[in-house]
Amino acid sequence: MFLGEPMNPSAVKSQFIQAVLAEAKQRWGEEKWVVNLTKEYIKVLHANGDTEATVVNRRRSVERALVEETCNLENLIALAHCVGCRIQLKCIREEILIA
Repeated sequence: MFLGEPMNPSAVKSQFIQAVLAEAKQRWGEEKWVVNLTKEYIKVLHANGDTEATVVNRRRSVERALVEETCNLENLIALAHCVGCRIQLKCIREEILIA
């Protein structure tokens, strides 16, 4: 996406989610990605004070977040971290120096 091009936030979100999903499947395989990603996600949640989170009560929501693309930004950042990815956003300001 370049400055001046039409912006579609849903498409950008989808691209980020698909990248995280692809990394999870590559890391753990088609059969095990959900359970292993959920285990890693639980570690992040526990480190941030959510002691109620378990694999049992979060597995379906992790799968739904990526497969059905219902993930919010906060959870997407955490899930990206779980597969070794970082989401990088850049703010670029265009300035005309000579008119």
